[in-house]
Formats: sequence, structure tokens, C-alpha cells
Amino acid sequence: MRMFRSKALELNTDAARDSYVSPMVFAGLQATLGDKDKAFSWLARADTERSSKLLDVKVDPDFDSLRGDPRFTELVRHIGLLDRKDVAVVAAAEPTPENAGNTDGPVIE
Repeated sequence: MRMFRSKALELNTDAARDSYVSPMVFAGLQATLGDKDKAFSWLARADTERSSKLLDVKVDPDFDSLRGDPRFTELVRHIGLLDRKDVAVVAAAEPTPENAGNTDGPVIE
């Protein structure tokens, strides 16, 4: 599968010289090839272009390898895709005057 993804990356890079190829295509390919930094760079470009394909980022399996990365959570937050549960967890993890000295981690009720 890696060879297929590498070839797809090469073909899309060639195609992008003459026509538009969505940054989401490159982001997905880089993510599946294991290059997280390049994947996030392409996701940032997709965000700059306001790509509607970003709306699939939470469910597209091409981005499974990125989900544990804090940059992914920040991207999802930035584009407004956090659901209520996600918002509660992120909010609980952020320091407040009440939990600033808490070394046990966030308390989620």
C-alpha cells in the first residue's frame, strides 16, 4: 500500500504543475505515508484556502495517524468541528485559577 501512496503522491505532484490539486489530497497522502509534519503543513494550506474538504478531517481514515497529535485537536478546534464532549475535555484540561496548582490532571464532572 505504501508504494501505491508514494506513486499517488508523485502523480498528484506532477498534475499540480498544470492544474489545481486540493491540498487535502496531499495532506491525506502525507498522513498515510507517515509524514505528520508535511501532512499538517498541507492541512494548514487547506485551511488557508478554506477547503470544504476539511469538514471530513475527523472521519476520514487517511488522517487516523494524526488524531493523537495536539496539532490535530487544535486544527479541529480552529475549524469548529469539536463536538460537545470534545469541548468539555479540552476545557477541563485548560488551566484555570481554580485548578492552576492541580498536579493530578483535570477533573471532569
